[in-house]
Amino acid sequence: MVQKYVAYVDEAGDEGFGKLGGASPTAQSKWFALGAMIVSDTENRDLPLWRDSIMQDFPKKKSRDLHFRELKHEQRVHVCSILAGETRRGMHRRIKQNNPA
Repeated sequence: MVQKYVAYVDEAGDEGFGKLGGASPTAQSKWFALGAMIVSDTENRDLPLWRDSIMQDFPKKKSRDLHFRELKHEQRVHVCSILAGETRRGMHRRIKQNNPA
């Protein structure tokens, strides 16, 4: 039987097509991060259960959406440790961009 997988990919930061990392608060970041979580077809069906389990730890949250930018560091670590316990496949890359000027 052929095993199927699903990859969920997300990015954060800036692709570096503009002015990089100056002193201005509107300057682009020098960092670009790319992450993915790869799950089997069976695990993919369990993702809503994983989400619901994680969201139980955030009772004040009104929606079922979870955005890391809205979490404190300790909360981010907590969510990552739960996901790491559920699956062992994942990847991430953090790229420091050089100023092309």
